[in-house]
Amino acid sequence: MFSVIILGKRIGTAQWISQVVLFFGVAVVQLQDHISQPTLSVSRPISNTPGLIAVVFASFLSGFAAVYFEMVLKNSPKSLWARNFDLSLASVIIAILVQFMNNGGVYTKGFFYGFNWLVWTTVALQSIGGIIVALVVKYSDNIQKGFACSCSIVITCFLSVAFFDTHLSWMFFLGTSCVVAAVFLYSAFPVRQ
Repeated sequence: MFSVIILGKRIGTAQWISQVVLFFGVAVVQLQDHISQPTLSVSRPISNTPGLIAVVFASFLSGFAAVYFEMVLKNSPKSLWARNFDLSLASVIIAILVQFMNNGGVYTKGFFYGFNWLVWTTVALQSIGGIIVALVVKYSDNIQKGFACSCSIVITCFLSVAFFDTHLSWMFFLGTSCVVAAVFLYSAFPVRQ
């Protein structure tokens, strides 16, 4: 929606339908874990409304931020690498401030205390992921990035079966089918510019 409003993109009927199918598929894949878990007994009724409002609000903010980031990347004279450096610099400053405020161990043991190979691997993967996202947004668009992220959720679920002995339900396969169908639908009927 923000791509249409802010960037003036034209999206055809097939693309709109594919996004609804994608939403449904990812929701089903994500919900299958929560439905299979036992519910807790509580003494008073629980309202899901605040959580739903928070999710909708976060979705709108995420969509706006993604489209704004795409607009900045595509319309800026700065290179992709300079933009990524700007973003990482802001993150590093915030992280350093939080470290010094919350953990006195930084003063005595050094900034990298506790970093092992697993932490460095996580840092490297996050860095590479950030660069890949920026490249996808720069040379494609946010909608296709969303489809790629949805596919990664499905792939992660399959990997959790292989490595963590996770059991998948029929809901997972329904959601996966929706994601695959949405990706096909989006790419099979491109909008004529």
